[in-house]
Amino acid sequence: MEIEARAWTAQLSKAESEILQASQRLEKVFKEANMQSGDQSIPNPVKLVRRLTALEIALSNLKNDCEMISKKRTEMAKSVMEKQLDNASLIEEERPKIHSVRQQTSHKKRMNPGEISTGIEHDITDSEKERKKEADIYPSTSNSHGVSTPVCLESIERI
Repeated sequence: MEIEARAWTAQLSKAESEILQASQRLEKVFKEANMQSGDQSIPNPVKLVRRLTALEIALSNLKNDCEMISKKRTEMAKSVMEKQLDNASLIEEERPKIHSVRQQTSHKKRMNPGEISTGIEHDITDSEKERKKEADIYPSTSNSHGVSTPVCLESIERI
């Protein structure tokens, strides 16, 4: 088995040296042809093959990168949609609380107009405090309709 492996290695080494010699001969022939014609527009096939091989590798890498970016874009779009749906459901859950706070403040306004602001601070619920904390962590942007949309900085940085 070892003898066969050495023979195989020797054959591969011989083939490699023959290819190298042929490549050098081709380069020499094309160099001479370019010098004789005085025209540098005759392309060297060896260099062309090397460039084509490099381009094939680069194209494959670009394809992989595009697929990865497309996958991440899809994941991010899903994540943003889920967060917007969560935010919408939280808003719907909070509407009754907001309505009751407005009613309480309008009632307090009628009863004691000077004490309106002190009553509001005590009516803030834990969920409202949590929402304020999230707003500090995840800043939001407003669209042309005045609707605020949270921006997840981690998601943007990954792109």
